[in-house]
Formats: sequence, structure tokens, C-alpha cells
Amino acid sequence: MGDASGRALLKVATTTVEIPIPKVGSIYRRESKSALNIFSLIPYMEDWVSSAKSPNRHILFLDSLDSIYLNDARYDESLAALVQAAYRLNQSFGAAGATGSVVLLLRNDVFSRVSLRLPDSQKMRDDLGVDLDWRVLTGPAGANSPLFKLVNDKASAAAGEAVNVLSYFPPRIRVGRNREIPTLQYLLNLTRHTPRDLLRLFDEIRKVEESRVLAGGQSHLSYAVIREGVLQYATKYFVNAVKNEFAGYEGGAEAAQVSVTALQYLTTQKFTREDFKAKLGEVRGEQTTDREADRLLKLLFFAGAIGNLVGNDSYMRFVHRRDDSEIHLRGTLILHGCLCHAWNVPFAI
Repeated sequence: MGDASGRALLKVATTTVEIPIPKVGSIYRRESKSALNIFSLIPYMEDWVSSAKSPNRHILFLDSLDSIYLNDARYDESLAALVQAAYRLNQSFGAAGATGSVVLLLRNDVFSRVSLRLPDSQKMRDDLGVDLDWRVLTGPAGANSPLFKLVNDKASAAAGEAVNVLSYFPPRIRVGRNREIPTLQYLLNLTRHTPRDLLRLFDEIRKVEESRVLAGGQSHLSYAVIREGVLQYATKYFVNAVKNEFAGYEGGAEAAQVSVTALQYLTTQKFTREDFKAKLGEVRGEQTTDREADRLLKLLFFAGAIGNLVGNDSYMRFVHRRDDSEIHLRGTLILHGCLCHAWNVPFAI
């Protein structure tokens, strides 16, 4: 339905369905009119699904619902109603022993917001929810995390044999002139701890190595290949991935472009809300209100483009599709390291 969800839903609400022949069983016998509003069909559809028997399992997946309502003033309320409806349907199907069910796919941070409007949200999560948490703590244990298990499984399937992707990399990566950091930490810091990010990063590095344009390493990938792959990933994928997070937002394409451009024009990794507001005004050619700057900063935060710098440059808090989705707009903000790579912005954190 895109960003016109409100109009689309109103159109659906007024749609009527013609029933020309008596082949729909109970509907034809119970309804006196041949033209029905689509909502009149809902009870019958529920009965059909509940009574349908099959040796196969049928699952209806609903995705992208966390984007189509962004322009709706009742965004959280609408999604909360969807969660409630899916939960009620699955309870009804389960009680009837139906072979079908509904799976509603929502980002963790979105569920955390809408759960405030759901009195039984924790019960829903415990009873029928599956939480896909891809976060990885830095350190050696991260190599055994679900995120890297997924990467290795996909690589093994493609190679036809067991593969440990990290074994192709040197144990540490040189950054700057005299600094080296563990490879696992280096790679994760270039992503938002999501499968799509990490898989795309590895794929760009693979393409560079496969091209043979740069000299390869002896036993591991060379630093030159890794750096070029990172640059390709940052410029071709990461910047656009951030912009895509604005999909469904009012003025989405324009808002995404001016917000990302303002970040780029800052030319520094650490900045403040006032710095961003000033650059945003320069990009737009008009004065920006505090409210608009705050709204765009929050969207950038939810997109994983920026984070909070906590303490004495000792801890960064990036929140992308997670539960603890809060940003401190009055504190020091920090640009994601991958954007620094894409825009050649000096960074040391």
C-alpha cells in the first residue's frame, strides 16, 4: 500500500463483493444481498480457515507493515491493532486445530513502541512470538553467535563443504598508521548487526578478491582487498540502506536525501543536535525548526546511521531494530563508522 495506506484502507472499507452464483455455501444462504461489503466476509473467512484440514502446514507471512503506516498519525495504534488481531486469530486457529496460522513480522524497536498500547504484549511475545536477536558482543565468543553461524551456513551451502568465513581474514585489521583491532570487532562495527548488512559486506569483499584487480594475500585476504571491499560496501550499499529506512515517512525520499546530505556536510564523526540543525538549514536553504531536526535525527537513529556517545568517548550506543530504542538528543551524537568510510570522514572511535 506504500505511503498512501490511509487512502488505501478507506478504499478497501467501501469495497463491495458481488456473489453471482450460489456456490459459496453458507454465505449465499445467510445473506439476503448479492453485493456485500468486504468486512461482511471476515466471519466466513475465519470459519473457512479454522475448519480447513490439510496434511500440509499453511502460514501467511505479513511483512513491511512497520513501514506503510508511517504517515498515519495513529501509527502505533494501527500496528498495535494488527498485533492484537493476529494474536486473536492464531489463538482461534489453535483452539480449532487449524492447519494455518498468521505470522506478523515486526522490528523489535517497533514492537517495543506498540507494546505500550497492548495490555498483554509480554504474554503475546512469550506465547506466540519468536525473537530474532542478531546482536553480537565483541570478543572471541562473537564468532559463535547466531549471526556468524548464519553466514557460515550460507557460505558452506554455496561451497559444498564446511566453511568458516573468518578463517579467510587475518586475525587483526590495521586501521590508521599504528592501530590494529580484532577482525571480528572491525567487521561488526561496519554493520548494524543485521544479517543483510554482514552478508553484503562479505559479498563486496568477495567480489574485490574475485576480480584480481588488487594483490591478494598469501594465507589470508590482503588489507588492500578488505579495504576496497569495505569502501564498495559503504558507498554502494550502506548509504542507500540508511535512506531506505525513511520509506513510508511523510516526504520520505526528500527527507532521506536532505538528512543524509546534512550528515555528510558535517565532515566530522562527532557532532551535536545544533550542528545538524544548522547543516540541515544550509542544505534546504531555509531555517529548520527544532521539532523537524529532532524528528529527522530520531529517524536517523532508528536507521542506525547515528548513535549516542556516552561517557568520556568510551561507549557508543547505536540502536537499530532493537528494544532499547531511545536517543538522547541533547548529548554528543556520533556518525556510524561505515558512513565515515563512505564519505572519507576522519574517525577514531
